[in-house]
Amino acid sequence: MFYNGLYNLSKTRGLHEQVYLLSREFRRRGYDVYILYYRHGLINKNQALRIPLYFSGIHPNLYSSVSKCDYVIMETAWPWLATIPIHLMGKDFILHLHSIESLPEFGLPLHKRVMIKLAEEVAGRLARTIVTVSLTEYSILKTHFGNKVIYIPLAIDLEERKKYMNANKEDMRKLLSLPTNKLIIAFVGGMAYGANREAAKIIITQIAPKVHELTNGRVLFLLVGPDPPPESAGLNYIKVTGYVKSIAPYIVASDVCIAPVYHGAGVKIKVLDYMSLKKVVIATKKAVEGTLLKEIRDELRDREITILFLTSKNLVSSIGSKRGLKSLISS
Repeated sequence: MFYNGLYNLSKTRGLHEQVYLLSREFRRRGYDVYILYYRHGLINKNQALRIPLYFSGIHPNLYSSVSKCDYVIMETAWPWLATIPIHLMGKDFILHLHSIESLPEFGLPLHKRVMIKLAEEVAGRLARTIVTVSLTEYSILKTHFGNKVIYIPLAIDLEERKKYMNANKEDMRKLLSLPTNKLIIAFVGGMAYGANREAAKIIITQIAPKVHELTNGRVLFLLVGPDPPPESAGLNYIKVTGYVKSIAPYIVASDVCIAPVYHGAGVKIKVLDYMSLKKVVIATKKAVEGTLLKEIRDELRDREITILFLTSKNLVSSIGSKRGLKSLISS
């Protein structure tokens, strides 16, 4: 049984994709998998009244379903109230954490940070096993919860990506109505989330204007994802897509992908998405925190070097060479 930490399942991004991948793999191995929405129980998702996030996992229908299952996997710690009856039923469960959301750098407001800290503590104590996808957070969790913590590297859906791995960049641009005569720099992320919104604003207000000026308008910045900052409106060198069903076509259509992320926790899946399609990647240390990626350019510092790199002839030659991925990480 797969106990989902999301109220709206989609296989396209982030935690949604992890739920999809895990459930798919279990089914391939012959297990029956049930995905439950902890904020609704088994009630119609279109109901007017929804269980508050703080008190997720209290609907009795959940427990009648859990009682029929052999194993429970809980995605995120938010349905922490459900851990107590699950524990009393004698059911072992695995807490699968994409990130430690109580960390200040995750970006939650104080009241939510206090609540998720309690949720992580209760769920962590009662869980048989805690799975983390971040090497950085593995050390934190290991110190606090001991040997029940294990590290499993984050996965992305390469089967879905395979459709695009050999796609032609120019053809994809025509399909998406993107210019074929510009260097396209992409940033991917839901920009309602604080860390992504901050990164998008850095691109809009600091990086893009300077690159636009230095390249005489030959570069287009592409912000892929919902809720772009209003500062992007009216700028002819920035294009926003809004929500898209799949980010892969937009990554394929781009020359370079960037992640000027300075906050957040867990593993930033956008960097793995970029790499899976063999794109040139410029990222901050924070954007690759918790992964096995290493800094390869010690001299890269702050946003100015990002601007210099994006406007250099070396970038164009590295894209044209078929050497594969070039990861550049700034502080």
